[in-house]
Amino acid sequence: KEGRKVRLPTEEEWEKAARGADGRSFPWGNGFDPTFARMRRSTPGTPLPSAVGSFPVDRSVYGCWDMGGGMREWTSSLLDEGQMVLRGGTWGDDTDDLRSASRSGLQPEFRYSFVSFRLATESPLPVR
Repeated sequence: KEGRKVRLPTEEEWEKAARGADGRSFPWGNGFDPTFARMRRSTPGTPLPSAVGSFPVDRSVYGCWDMGGGMREWTSSLLDEGQMVLRGGTWGDDTDDLRSASRSGLQPEFRYSFVSFRLATESPLPVR
């Protein structure tokens, strides 16, 4: 749509975007509060997804939204044979899963309501 090539980020790119250069535990820093990101204990009741940007604290130093909670995201990196690396925590996860270093794997043909993707590009947005 914008004339730029896009792709899934590598696991290393995803982690750098989430942790920043200082290696923070969560995209927003090292402290934790369940209201900082969409997770199991963010709000009362049954955990459900939220719109992107609904939790303003869940933003990395690079301006990337929802890297702690919300949806687990595909990367282009392999975990084990047949499994791709997933990064990030979900709307149904607990604290440890929201850490920027948290990772898991999934076979690419599987689909779940808590798995999504984020795109990376080397091309800046065109000046308008």
